Amino acid sequence: MPSKTFKVTVPDVALEQLLACNTWAPSKNRCLWQYVRQHPLVEALLRKLLIRGSRAAGEVLIPLSCVLSRYEDEHSSCSLHSHIFAQLTLVVGATRPMLIGDSAVVLHEGQALQIDAGVLHGIPEQHSTCGPRVSINLFVATQAQVGSPPLSA
Repeated sequence: MPSKTFKVTVPDVALEQLLACNTWAPSKNRCLWQYVRQHPLVEALLRKLLIRGSRAAGEVLIPLSCVLSRYEDEHSSCSLHSHIFAQLTLVVGATRPMLIGDSAVVLHEGQALQIDAGVLHGIPEQHSTCGPRVSINLFVATQAQVGSPPLSA
């Protein structure tokens, strides 16, 4: 089960701008964007996600990597899987359920959640029509996990 859910403000044009980017690579039943080059919209959303996620967690979270997942329609999906680090996920676009452990959580645009390390999660195919969605997935660690003080600006 996700340990925290929280809200992040998403600009009205966010989905359209993300879908228009030419950095998507096909991957099974969805498209992925391994985020390595800066994009102004993604940077702003990641900043908000990290700040709100840290508040929800009650401690400073340290960003490790980011992957964006693009779901075109009801046939797009992501099989159950887990990660060794916690994940913050922000929804941009269509409302869809996400499987977290043994439960389904329906997430709307602007909703975000923290998925603890090792917890199975995925996005099932839908049985009714739905529009496109982008999940911004930020993998994070705590200061204790990385074993060093956070970087200062």
